Amino acid sequence: MLNRLQLAPATAGFMLTGTLLLSASAQAFEFEAMDGEVQGTLNTTITLGAKYDLEGYETPESNEQLENDGDRSFKRGFVSKALKVTSELDVKKDNYGFFGRATAYYDHVLMNGTNHWQENNDADVAKGLYDESGTFPGWSDEVKDNQGRGVKLQSAYVFADWQFDGGQKLSLKLGDQTHNWGETIFYGGGMMDLNAYDMALATVPGSDGDLNLAQGMVMADLQFNDQMTLSSFVQYDWDRSIMPGRGTYGSGEDIFVPGSDFAHYDLATFNLDPATLTALQAAGLTSTQDQILTAMGLDYTADYVTVADVSGVDSAKNSGQWGLRFTFTPESMPETEFALYYANYHSSLPFIDAYVSSADALAGMQSVGLALGGSVDAAVTDYLDAVEAATTAGGGNGTVARQMSQVGLAGLHMLSNGTFAKVVYPEDIKVWGASFNTKVWGYTQIAGELTYRENAPIWVDHPEDLLTKAIEGTTNIGQGQDYNSSQAVEGKTASPDEWFANYERTPMWDASLSVIQPFGAVLGTDLMYVVGEAAFQQISGLDNYERYVAKGSSDWAGEDVSENADERLDRFSWGYNMMVGANWNDVAMPGLNLESTFRFTHDVDGNSHMTGRFEEGEKKINMGLTAKYDDMMAKVTWGGDADTVLRKGTITGTVGYTF
Repeated sequence: MLNRLQLAPATAGFMLTGTLLLSASAQAFEFEAMDGEVQGTLNTTITLGAKYDLEGYETPESNEQLENDGDRSFKRGFVSKALKVTSELDVKKDNYGFFGRATAYYDHVLMNGTNHWQENNDADVAKGLYDESGTFPGWSDEVKDNQGRGVKLQSAYVFADWQFDGGQKLSLKLGDQTHNWGETIFYGGGMMDLNAYDMALATVPGSDGDLNLAQGMVMADLQFNDQMTLSSFVQYDWDRSIMPGRGTYGSGEDIFVPGSDFAHYDLATFNLDPATLTALQAAGLTSTQDQILTAMGLDYTADYVTVADVSGVDSAKNSGQWGLRFTFTPESMPETEFALYYANYHSSLPFIDAYVSSADALAGMQSVGLALGGSVDAAVTDYLDAVEAATTAGGGNGTVARQMSQVGLAGLHMLSNGTFAKVVYPEDIKVWGASFNTKVWGYTQIAGELTYRENAPIWVDHPEDLLTKAIEGTTNIGQGQDYNSSQAVEGKTASPDEWFANYERTPMWDASLSVIQPFGAVLGTDLMYVVGEAAFQQISGLDNYERYVAKGSSDWAGEDVSENADERLDRFSWGYNMMVGANWNDVAMPGLNLESTFRFTHDVDGNSHMTGRFEEGEKKINMGLTAKYDDMMAKVTWGGDADTVLRKGTITGTVGYTF
């Protein structure tokens, strides 16, 4: 079977972790026991790394609520300074063995550095944005454990190999391990989605090779002869992917990730911000913001109100994950391998379910006079009177404005007291696949993969759109009736007091084609090579694709579909990666070797689903230079947008020693 190259898939998303190394060697501690019957190696790498943000925080045009804590927590400068130790133990006796891998890490910035969130928030407020003070409590203990400090057992499994009289060979592995099926190099999706990912640890400098998260399973490979092999796995342990935590560098999500408990919404949307209330004083308002919001039973801080508890997690079951792979190498094509796959697995990537309470909707309606059975506080009446008077004075319909404010206040009470969302992981996803890899013209490697998931889950609505639809449906919810719950799917309804899913199952195709071309010692190098991969993703079975949330989408914000279509879901999306590498040996002195890479990523056309492969128009560059001498290594990389090369983005440097 051909050796296959595989890099970390891009965010989904996923994030790139490291560069492609065509060859690597390191000294390891070797030992024996039982008069040589037991042999083992212990390989340990100590790495010091730092990550430097060239740009720093810049005030956006508007508040990016629910997705800006990671940006606000840092200024230009070092965003990570980490010590990392990784050990791999490999022990063998006869045809049996054990492999284990563990990593310890400590990030000084995350554990002891200054969080600049409040400082950046205050700068935003000075430039006219809403004040988000109190919505972010800082890096949580969970976030620090995932990315700041800890020890993780990354692999631990026993293995055995047997050879039978007929020439057949059987290999078994039992324990915590990762999947390695399929042929993609740069992209997630396809067979790569059998894995769970530790995207939190992958952000720590020096974490090349730490992306895949081992899960408990039994794996078997039965080789019938040199041409045919049947492989299978049965997984007895499911793990969710560990996402970068709230407020960490590069994290673009403030909810449904480690460290997030509540969602917040700006009070200005409901005309309850200080500026609006000050203006209403001319229409007779005498009550303060605190009096109005307290009377409504709202939990608020500065210019924002708490609108949902998002701390819940509903894990997938451990059972029910299994798969088969059949590989075939024709006698007439000894350098070519074909493979067929089938697997049933549970998603490790997060989706959400939502819940709204009819009792809290009714209580909100009663508190503003939309339903019998309650009393309206004087501060609330004062506010509603002022809204009606101000609207009438401005030539508008004061009665309608009052009614709209009543619905808004009642809905806000429901969101703040009786709205919940939890992370869920859809189960029993069925994937069929086919792949090939071959070597032509002596050195050129070509590989491809095609997969079909008959029931792949995709996100439907942006979380903020779910809140908007809940407010619009407050009256129905308070009466215990179904309400229109989706901005994307017209006519989709949800029932109060019941959890409803914000995802749909759809048929999905993923494909990739890659070429690896070494050129040998050319242009002054000892080895130059090119790696290229193109991929696509196609979704079927939906109406109005352009209404669904996609990778990179913002909330609907009440706009027409034509104004949102460019950043919404497309039926077909594709892109490519192109990487050039060059190696030099014995540079300046014997044993000092240099390895360099330059990688360009382009999402050409179409937007994938929320956790998919592509965001139309995205162009990224990653470049790196690695120096190796004996057991020592030094590496520097830059990554960022293609139009800001070395001016913005992130520089990462690491030095390591292996023994």
